[in-house]
Amino acid sequence: MSEPTATQLKDEGNVLFRKQDYVGALSKYTEAIALDDENAVLYANRAACYHGLNRYIDAVDDAKMATKIDPGYAKGWSRLAASRDALDTLPKTNLSPAEQRQKDQYSACLNASQARGKVSEARDPRLAPISKADDGNLPWQVARAMFPELEKAGPKKFTSSVSLACYVAYYR
Repeated sequence: MSEPTATQLKDEGNVLFRKQDYVGALSKYTEAIALDDENAVLYANRAACYHGLNRYIDAVDDAKMATKIDPGYAKGWSRLAASRDALDTLPKTNLSPAEQRQKDQYSACLNASQARGKVSEARDPRLAPISKADDGNLPWQVARAMFPELEKAGPKKFTSSVSLACYVAYYR
């Protein structure tokens, strides 16, 4: 019997993900990445698993990897936006002891992730952090704001990648 391919493992992960077995799907995607570490879809799928498990720092890391491998892959960007938004929505004040421990854990992980990012960024400038627009908005916030105008203009006025990015940002 032959070893499974990355595609077969991805397909098995997809079946588990649809059943909301995020741990099982995570395992399959991780195995697939070991066989094909230049596949943006695998990283984006694993990011979705991490997000489903509320492991937002790991989700951000994998989504960043997906966007590094394929900057045009909209799902990678949407996973990155969703995970960053999830981090931003964590409670900030009047925390219970359990919430404070969780916040401390997320903060420690975030700091470690940012430190890894600085090392990676030094090696590969494409991994630079996402910067805000001149008005202080993040890229997905700009896309969300553009959607009503693009929707009025109709499909002939913008590319499918722009419309998809705006759609993801607007409706998520």
